[in-house]
Amino acid sequence: MDYKGYIGREKVAELQREIQEKGFQADPIVAHSLDTPVYGLNLTILWPLPLLGIYQNLIKALAHLDDSVYVYPLSQTHVNLITLVSFKMHQAPSPQELKRLKKLIGPLTELFYRYFFEQFNGNLTKCNVQILPTVMVSRGAFGSIINKS
Repeated sequence: MDYKGYIGREKVAELQREIQEKGFQADPIVAHSLDTPVYGLNLTILWPLPLLGIYQNLIKALAHLDDSVYVYPLSQTHVNLITLVSFKMHQAPSPQELKRLKKLIGPLTELFYRYFFEQFNGNLTKCNVQILPTVMVSRGAFGSIINKS
């Protein structure tokens, strides 16, 4: 598979060796502090997967593995574009820290609109996307989506 410079074959092989040698890593927040409040802000887009039958079969198969496996319902599938405020870096924020972080929402939203929507000026066109194979890594999986337009 040609990854078009996103993740080269050598990197994929390295990531697979890491999994074979060390296994998968538990998320430290989920593993140790599931009840700890966190604060984060991601910019996401809905992803209308054109894979309804495949996705439904995957959900059923994963549900049989363990009760702790969570798969987004198709209507909630999405792609994270930008992590604006990382929840991993803001665990149990103080009231002052939370207030400071919430003040970022307005300026971040303004910047996003200025540099994204105003650039397009309503002229978004259809894209010809290619979904590359998922690459497993020790902390999860990466799926690459390439605009071939």
